[in-house]
Amino acid sequence: MYERARAWCGVFATLLALSLPSAAGAQVLGTVAGNVKDASGAVLPGVTVEVASPARIEKVRTAVSDGNG
Repeated sequence: MYERARAWCGVFATLLALSLPSAAGAQVLGTVAGNVKDASGAVLPGVTVEVASPARIEKVRTAVSDGNG
């Protein structure tokens, strides 16, 4: 009787352990927002901004500032 309960506990523990890495590997999504300005505070449209991270699959993401900088 105890052997059977112990076996089920082992199966449950194994399934729990296998499910944890997928939850821990979930991606965190976010945004980057701001304005591109020169030293005088004037907005700079048409500037290419790069955001880089070694953790991202695509490594670098680029965007171009609009008329609001």
